[in-house]
Amino acid sequence: MKIRLHKNFSGLLFILFLLSRTLFSQDYKTVVDSINALPHDIVVNNIDSSIEIFSKNAVLASNNNYRFGKAKSLSILAGLFHLRGKYDKSTEAFIEATELFTELASISDLALLYGDQGYRLRRRDLDKANAYLQNALAIAEDNGFKEVLNVLYDHYGVLKEMEEKLDSAKYYYEKSLYLKYELELTLGIPYSLNNIAGIEATNGNYSEAIKLLDLSDEYRNKESGDYGRTENKIIRADLYFHMQKLDSAIYYYKQAIQMKGAMSQNYMFYYCYEQLTKAYTKKRDFENAYLNHIKYTAYKDSIQNIELSSKIADLEIGYETEKKDRLIAENDLEIKERNNQLLIAGSVILTLLIIAFGIYRTQREKNFQLKREMELKTRLKDVEIKEKISGEKLRISRELHDNIGSHLTFMISSLDNLTYQHSDNEFTTKLNSLSGFGKETLQELRSTIWAMNSEEGSLKSLILKLNELKHRFNESVENCELIVEMNIEADINLTSVQNLNIYRIVQEAVQNSLKHSGASSIKISFNESDSGFEFTIQDNGKGFDYPQIKNGNGLLNMRARCEEINGLFLVDNRVGTTITCSITI
Repeated sequence: MKIRLHKNFSGLLFILFLLSRTLFSQDYKTVVDSINALPHDIVVNNIDSSIEIFSKNAVLASNNNYRFGKAKSLSILAGLFHLRGKYDKSTEAFIEATELFTELASISDLALLYGDQGYRLRRRDLDKANAYLQNALAIAEDNGFKEVLNVLYDHYGVLKEMEEKLDSAKYYYEKSLYLKYELELTLGIPYSLNNIAGIEATNGNYSEAIKLLDLSDEYRNKESGDYGRTENKIIRADLYFHMQKLDSAIYYYKQAIQMKGAMSQNYMFYYCYEQLTKAYTKKRDFENAYLNHIKYTAYKDSIQNIELSSKIADLEIGYETEKKDRLIAENDLEIKERNNQLLIAGSVILTLLIIAFGIYRTQREKNFQLKREMELKTRLKDVEIKEKISGEKLRISRELHDNIGSHLTFMISSLDNLTYQHSDNEFTTKLNSLSGFGKETLQELRSTIWAMNSEEGSLKSLILKLNELKHRFNESVENCELIVEMNIEADINLTSVQNLNIYRIVQEAVQNSLKHSGASSIKISFNESDSGFEFTIQDNGKGFDYPQIKNGNGLLNMRARCEEINGLFLVDNRVGTTITCSITI
């Protein structure tokens, strides 16, 4: 049954596509969505057929103005083209899918698309791969997209492993695995198990790595296609190679080459023959090492280079044949010398013309390819700019919300204190003072917009702003004193983003202390550090239970702001509460 399913895959899908144009033309969305929902293991085990089907599916969706269906097909095609080595088409499909998902505000699909693109770029541009994946993780974590996060954590773990940050890599692999168990995503579980096995092998824990790989094999054996099983053969071979068990490694590399999963993936052939070359070299079996290196090189050559080499070889053979015929003719019959020379000259001219035409055609194709690459880079840049603008809009909205919310919280807390603590004429005076402070909220909103539009500022100007906050606080709040200390002599230039984020961290920390700690004193201190400077907000209150509150919005917002300006965020609640943000200049 598995073999029939594999062989009939292309035909069945093609029939389904034709039916979508005829019998089911009134329900094209169902057809498009059904094709887009095909299992991943079936799709990657039939790459060429899948490329044809999903290309037609995108056209069907486009003809019916079904933009979401088209975007999903394009996002799948981006991965398929990449597996086939057609990177220009992969990038083209990614850009178009990104634009459609952005227009449709399909955030979860956009996060997954960014993550997949980052993973695909890992060997060509690791910095850009990190940028795409970090953006994808931020979107998915903020919105709680668990089904997306289980994929993104695996991808990000691979990047950390490439950076040789093995602890971080294992952390993200395990997060992915727990999510897959929680969501019962059996198809994805072996990927995470294999990744963790790789980390254990690198750390020398070979027995644990083999256990994890055995468990992965149990899941792979339930899959319908050979792609996953082939991948596991290669991973097991890598493990034995790492353990210096070269005969076992060679056995599993050869097994992988013979499987259909490798036959549909050129890069698997490249890798296996490359590893076989290394294994035989280590065994000092140079004959087999040489034979496998030849196969590796042959598979690595592009089809175009192979065809061109074949044409040149044919021309060289033809030329040598004509040369020999000429020598024979000269020896046998001098009478035919002139005719043979003319024939040879004509053949040489024809050969040169053919070679010249081939060079011209190749150069023209290269120029066309360069032009397309430039166009794709320009479009990619446009997408990245749009992404940054969208991020800035979200950040502005967050700033407006945090600022107004903190002031209103402060006013409500002060009113509550007055209600319970006072019954004399001072009550009216306090209400008037708080009313004035409410009016200042609008001014703070304007300050936010101004700060974001400002090009640069300085630490001294920020201290002046904090002193204004101190005076307002001490005039409005009883039984608690706010202190600002500046222990840095030099004036440090700050960007508008640094200015704004430091001010907001202080605001949030002061409000939290006032609301929860029962402190009588809150001190804000600025001190020099080896890499720049740090500022702390310390109160003498009762502290809090950090494990229970560490994921609250207040601490998360402060941590995010600190990290956004290249800072390290720390919380100490052993005596009162101390919040520290160390900034690297």
